[in-house]
Amino acid sequence: MELDSDKAIICFGHVPPHFSVTDSSLIFLSENDIGVANSWVFGEKYPDLMRHGYTLSEYSALFALCRRLREEGKEPRRLILTQYRKFVTKRNIGTIAANMPYVNTIPGNGLTLARNDFDPLSGNFLVSRPIDLKMSVLDQYSKVHILKDLLAFVSDSIGREVINNAEAKNMLDSRFLIPAPALGCYEGKSFMEIFTVLEQAATYFLTRSYQPRSGYQRRVLGFCLERLHSYLLLKRLGFPNLRTENFGYQIVVSETPKVQPTI
Repeated sequence: MELDSDKAIICFGHVPPHFSVTDSSLIFLSENDIGVANSWVFGEKYPDLMRHGYTLSEYSALFALCRRLREEGKEPRRLILTQYRKFVTKRNIGTIAANMPYVNTIPGNGLTLARNDFDPLSGNFLVSRPIDLKMSVLDQYSKVHILKDLLAFVSDSIGREVINNAEAKNMLDSRFLIPAPALGCYEGKSFMEIFTVLEQAATYFLTRSYQPRSGYQRRVLGFCLERLHSYLLLKRLGFPNLRTENFGYQIVVSETPKVQPTI
């Protein structure tokens, strides 16, 4: 299975995709075999990622992808990354979600897309549009998650020199966030570099300060990684001098106007 093919679209998840693509192959990444055609079950090759699958969320699949490409000495020109019910497209389809104004929802019954829907308007990036939180990343995190976790994650990352003090401060002080930064079209080199840093940060946190949480908060490491990921991606895209053509619309397949959280 050619994971680095420019013609392939990567999809990850724990249930089958809620959409199909007409003119491109969809490669499905999952921890376990759930009967989806054209799948790579990464848990067989990287069982260590299985142990922390809940807290890593989608990052377990993307760390596996980065590892395999590195081991095979491959660096694709582009990678298109989707989740079983989420993706980024340059087309403004669906309707604005009732509870997430930066997301569009669309029913999944027979939803079919073309490869061109996922391609960048120009260049090699097409990711979700940044949102202005109207507060710092630190303050926003404290309102919806356990602040102690993010502070410990950042401290561990500084301690192991994954990021420096200035980067940590800029990340926590920032008002801007790319929601679901793991989705979209990535330049291959940037994907490899960003996800290598993210896995280093995750590894240090898991071996030092990580505390298991329950319910929605059990995805604690995924939540922390999203903040660092967004910061690294915005930096790569030239923040604050961003180009509008690098950003598309985040779409969630949903039968209701309200996006339900993944538990």
